[in-house]
Amino acid sequence: MKVSKILKTKKLAAFTLTELMVVLVIIGILVLIALPNFMGNIATAHQAEAKIHLGDIKSKQELYRAANFKYATSLEELNWEPPLGDLKYDYSIRSADKTTFVLEAKAKEDFDGDGDFNVLTLNEQNQLEIEVND
Repeated sequence: MKVSKILKTKKLAAFTLTELMVVLVIIGILVLIALPNFMGNIATAHQAEAKIHLGDIKSKQELYRAANFKYATSLEELNWEPPLGDLKYDYSIRSADKTTFVLEAKAKEDFDGDGDFNVLTLNEQNQLEIEVND
């Protein structure tokens, strides 16, 4: 009985609902301020995916040329299939002949919402170019 009387008479220190709401509003404002700064990092992380897959396709192109004395003109000729999962880019062979090729990775979505879709290319000399930087 003494315990229940102590709990009834003693006030517990706690935050009010108003104080919690003010803290949540402040956190929300800070997130909205910081979010645009992180959008560039998101696009850079997605570009890493494209660079890895373009490098893989380039390796297959070199093997194909060694066997056929020309570069493949389609991904089907290389038997390259994108790995399972949610890929952020579409991959293709933009151009190819006996001595040169250009691979392309085009973003499926606009990462920063500016209307531009990221486009990367890689050629036989391993020159990576970001044609459209999103």
